[in-house]
Amino acid sequence: TADPRIDSPQALITESVPFALSVVLLSVAAQVFAGVRQESEAVKARADETMEHIKCMYQILEAAAHIEPGTMGKMFAVFAVKLTRLDFAFYRECGGPIAVQGSDDPELREALAAAVDGQMDKLRLYDTVTLVELPKHGPFLVAPVKSATRFIGVLGVRLDWSGDTEGRRWVSQQLLFLSELGAVIAERLKLTQAENQLMIIEEQNRIADEMHDSVSQHLFGIVYAVHSLNRQWGSFTDEQLREQLQLIQISSHKASQELRSTIYSLSSRKNDGPSW
Repeated sequence: TADPRIDSPQALITESVPFALSVVLLSVAAQVFAGVRQESEAVKARADETMEHIKCMYQILEAAAHIEPGTMGKMFAVFAVKLTRLDFAFYRECGGPIAVQGSDDPELREALAAAVDGQMDKLRLYDTVTLVELPKHGPFLVAPVKSATRFIGVLGVRLDWSGDTEGRRWVSQQLLFLSELGAVIAERLKLTQAENQLMIIEEQNRIADEMHDSVSQHLFGIVYAVHSLNRQWGSFTDEQLREQLQLIQISSHKASQELRSTIYSLSSRKNDGPSW
């Protein structure tokens, strides 16, 4: 015989509630697990991105420590591509050549240089990253490279999307960071060049003073002695002439020694010392 409790609707509902509740709980648990997994993947992606950013910053600082004045533009174009993950970047210094990364086409480089130079007066007025449409080259995000005292140039990357997106804001942050760092490095290079020039001037003055105090005095004495000897030649005995010529010879030898010593101290190839 059938169980009357199961045949009634109330009994069926009572028996099915635990199963339905289990299904709901499993569904909620699956959604929570999926959400946690997605969040974990997002956290890992952000961590990887942060580590890549730190690595790139370290490479920039390491390269900046050994940078030469003519290579700064190329270095920042390379790191602009690395940081923004875009395919084309350029660096244009006022009065200097344009450096590009992402293309070896000389025609593109010349056309881009002309387009940037045509807008340089406007670009120098900006204080932040600006969207610029360059004819035949597409949209660029351009950041001014300027210090507190001067406008140095511009750094830009070519966009491969349009619209005010989160990606563009992220690219702008990376570009602004690079432009500020570029201004600091450019000022440091300018200061280093000024220091080197000052060192050369000081060394030139030291050499001039040293030669004036030693070699030139001996040479002046030789010239004066020869002039005096020539005027009084007839009034000197042979012994006196021999003594005067010997004094001239001694002065000439001292002048030659001091001049040789000065030249030797300046030659890094001869004394194995550091160059200027």
